[in-house]
Parts: sequence; structure tokens; C-alpha cells
Amino acid sequence: MRPSLPLKDEVRAILLNRGREGYLQADFHSRKGFSKSRVSEILAEMLENGEIVIRKEAGRSNRVWLPQYYPGSVAGIIRVGILPSAEYLYHLAAIKEYCTKHGDKLHVTLYQRSADILENLLAGTLDFGFSPLVSFIIHPENKSLRIISNVATGGSSIFENRSCQNRRIISSEFSSMAMLTKAFERMSGELEVTGSGSPASALSAFLRGETRYIAIWEPFATLLRDHADNHEVFRFTDAMDNMPCCCMGTTSTSLEKMSLDVQEILSILERMVSNPKINDAISEHVKYFSSLLAVDESVIMKSLTQYSFLSGSSAESITELLEMIGISMSEDTINSMLSLR
Repeated sequence: MRPSLPLKDEVRAILLNRGREGYLQADFHSRKGFSKSRVSEILAEMLENGEIVIRKEAGRSNRVWLPQYYPGSVAGIIRVGILPSAEYLYHLAAIKEYCTKHGDKLHVTLYQRSADILENLLAGTLDFGFSPLVSFIIHPENKSLRIISNVATGGSSIFENRSCQNRRIISSEFSSMAMLTKAFERMSGELEVTGSGSPASALSAFLRGETRYIAIWEPFATLLRDHADNHEVFRFTDAMDNMPCCCMGTTSTSLEKMSLDVQEILSILERMVSNPKINDAISEHVKYFSSLLAVDESVIMKSLTQYSFLSGSSAESITELLEMIGISMSEDTINSMLSLR
């Protein structure tokens, strides 16, 4: 029999399991057998500490969430979703600097799929999401999405394991890696494309010789580049020149509430990317990314040299990307996605 947890830990576990649904306050004692007064006391303490969000439902019921799952903005907290990539370091550093200045907490969640980031962004459980630009543009609800800034160019490559003789390539879907793969295929001949789960699982499959090629981004490309057995055969710039890879975005609903905050973050970002040296503040983010991605700090540092970092966005970059993937989009839709008002 599982030993009982302290009440606060039990509450947290329940809310973690419920995710975006939240949990009615009354159900903590009616279904879990907790004392009503004790539940109220614990929830009041957690609310004061910013550990939960409470919203009054119809009637007299309260619904409770963990802040990362609350479907709406949370005072004093900025929630960011990222993929496991070193590309986002400077943009995240700009958000962190903003949070420090204003006394806000920064909550970063690591995702393996851009589709999950966009889903949670649209559901209101993220304030900012970092994802491939192509994922933002082709999303069915793109009219509700807002592109705040392109992130960087470069930073990804295709590697070959010559001990493997099949024609298989492992690549992420609906991303710049998919575009990189398509460009490489035009040069090298038809390939069997296999979708990747996480970078770790993709790297393992590649190193085991299950697939001859892999399309991968930083810092994982640097890990492969440091091993002599893996041959870098095609780079991002070979296919897409100075095309932005990823973007930082939000939703029109969120932007209405934090337009001035976004402008301030963009100002901080512009200053950082105009002189992207590794100073003490950025070094702290290198440490953070090292821990988050389980990759050595020296590898993160090397990987940053593979990017040209950007601030702001433009209709031209979206139009160029649309032409590259062969999709038409109205000028109004493009302009609405770039609107920061």
C-alpha cells in the first residue's frame, strides 16, 4: 500500500494529474476525505505562495490549478514552452531579464513536439512559445497566433553514418528539419524519412546504425560533430541561406494583455543579439540549458557559434518560407500574425 503523502504534496499531485482541467476545491474533501477546514488552510497558503491559481466557477465552487496548467494569464508568472534547442538561449535570457526587473517568476517547460507547444499556447497555459516558424505558419489556427520575433538562422545539419547502408533519414516533422531533409533529398536521391520522437531517441537510433542519416539541430549537432565517425554532409545554410529557423510567439488573446511587456522584452532582446557575447548573465543561461538538456556547458557554448541570432520579424521572411514550401497565404493573414497590437 502506498504511504499517504503530506496534504500539500497530495494536492499538488492531484493537480498535476488533472492538468488543464483543474480540480474543484470541494472535491478535495468530498472525494479524498480531507478535512474541509484543512483543505481551505492549505489552499490559502499555496495561493499566497503562488503555487496554485483559484478561479470561482458557476455558483459557489472554486476550481484549482497549478500555474503551468491554468488556461489564462497568471499574475507574477511568465510561462514559456521551448523545444530542446540551444537556439532559444538569448531570447529566453531577454524574458528572464524582464522577469527579474519586474519581480516575476519564469516557468519554463521543455517539450519534445512543437505541436504540443502550440496546443498549450492556444489553450492559454503558455504565455510564450518557441517553435519552428513553419509550424506557426501552417497551423490551422494561425490567425490566433502572433509571431513576436524570429530566433536565428543556421544551427542544424544532416549527418551521415557511413557504416549504415540503408537510405533512411530520421528527421522531425513540420519543422525546418523537414525542409532541410527535402532539400538534401533533391541533391542525394530519394530517402526513406522516419519521424523522430525526441533528439535523444533520434541520436541513439542514428549511432546504433539504424538509419544512415539524421537531420538534427544544436546542441546535438555539435555532439555529433565532435565524433570523427559521423560525417556532416549538409548544413542549414546550404538549403535555406539566411532563412529563420524558429520563432518566438504568443496568441492574440495573450498579446492584448501584455503588449507593453512584449515591446520591453523585444527591446532587451535587440540589445542582446546586437552583441551576442557570452557575458556573466548569458553564462548563467548556458548553465541552465546545460542542466535542462543534459548536455555539457562546453557543448552549449560551441553550439551558440553555429547561429546568427535575430530580433523582430518581417513579412518578407514568412513570404519567402511560404514560397519555399509551396503554400499560399493571404497578405492579411501574414500581417495579422505579425501584428503586435
